Amino acid sequence: MATLWASPADRRRLSEARSAVLLVGSYDGSGNYGDVLQLASAIETVRRLPGAPLAVAIVERETLGHHAVLLERYPAQLAEAIFA
Repeated sequence: MATLWASPADRRRLSEARSAVLLVGSYDGSGNYGDVLQLASAIETVRRLPGAPLAVAIVERETLGHHAVLLERYPAQLAEAIFA
């Protein structure tokens, strides 16, 4: 059975959110620039929805290390979402 992991800070943000949108697909954390661009656009779209739900992007465990590098490289585009 698959399980989701999130950092303690992201779990706290999720528990405090009034609503959330799961972003599944396209971005897996591997660093493909097109996937990063699609994720940034999806995060921005979710942010503009009524009630500003929290964007929750799903990342493959195998690419978690590379995903951490992307978070440092693109903080303005990715910082609003949480990752599981």
